[in-house]
Amino acid sequence: MKIEGEAIVLACRKFQESGLIYTLFSREYGIVKGYVRSTKSYRDCPPGAITQFIHTSRVASQLGTLKLEVTANITNLLGFHQVKLLLIQSVLHLLASTLIEHDPHEELYQAVAQFLINLGHVDNDLVCLQESCILDQLILRELGYGLDLHTCIATKSTENLAYISPKSGSAVCHAAGAIYERVMFKMPQLFKDPLHFDIDDIVNAMRINDHFIKLRIFEPLGKPMPDFKNQIIKLIEKRNIA
Repeated sequence: MKIEGEAIVLACRKFQESGLIYTLFSREYGIVKGYVRSTKSYRDCPPGAITQFIHTSRVASQLGTLKLEVTANITNLLGFHQVKLLLIQSVLHLLASTLIEHDPHEELYQAVAQFLINLGHVDNDLVCLQESCILDQLILRELGYGLDLHTCIATKSTENLAYISPKSGSAVCHAAGAIYERVMFKMPQLFKDPLHFDIDDIVNAMRINDHFIKLRIFEPLGKPMPDFKNQIIKLIEKRNIA
């Protein structure tokens, strides 16, 4: 059995003495895993790279072998840019932990690929952080855990949406939520209008997204929540990104 196409490298681990097992997120087939016979390929095709791949196996359930040709090695463009590298690690880990094999998500694939390409070419860290927040929202929706941010869960109003319930992930208008403000998330402006935001808005949005990723994805899977976004927030506070 042979399949081929475009894919993003999500993870790679050593296997035996001279091989690697790759986990790919492909445009047409979802998650694809396969064996590559040379450990040298890791340097040329690390996680975050966009590749053309050929996967060959005798039966669909078999691990199979991979041939990879890199078309964009994003991490090579970033050098030691900590924020961008952490953003890449965060999204790759989330996808590798949650997506299942042979379950395509073409819209999500396109969004992730564009995000990675933008990280390699956009100099403004604030824009990269904003795109990361929007991408996390898309991942939650694709996995069936999207937040309802357009209508107040209490009044059904679409006006003055000021809060997000930490339990339901639904918007709450100011009139209904003010009395519970202490336990509510403040609605980020970014979630209302992706083009108007500041760094405080970004940090708030990142914390909200991480709360629901932990609550709805990692905790049910019994997996620990990664610390990538907390590391990014610490770097933001240290560097005073604006």
